[in-house]
Amino acid sequence: LHLLGRALMAEGLDLPAAHARFTQSLGLHREMGDRNGTAWDLTALLDLARLDRNVPLARALADEALAIGRETGNQLGTAGALSERGYVAMDEGDLAAARAADSAR
Repeated sequence: LHLLGRALMAEGLDLPAAHARFTQSLGLHREMGDRNGTAWDLTALLDLARLDRNVPLARALADEALAIGRETGNQLGTAGALSERGYVAMDEGDLAAARAADSAR
């Protein structure tokens, strides 16, 4: 489901359908207790939130993905979430926070 959502998103084919796939995948990962899969889906949903310019939602999703990355010790997930937080800070025009997120990696 996640990869289908990414394919739909990458091609710009159907962003609402991509959102539906990511949301469905997120529900399944949460139900299974798959924390890394959950973070992966949160990051995909945050990409869509940024495209919609929904910065508060993007920030919340990035924060949750970051918490999961740190909790699970997933360094790649943590780095990706920090990078996403930097992008969100840039979307907000907060360049100092964007730099801080980048240097936190």
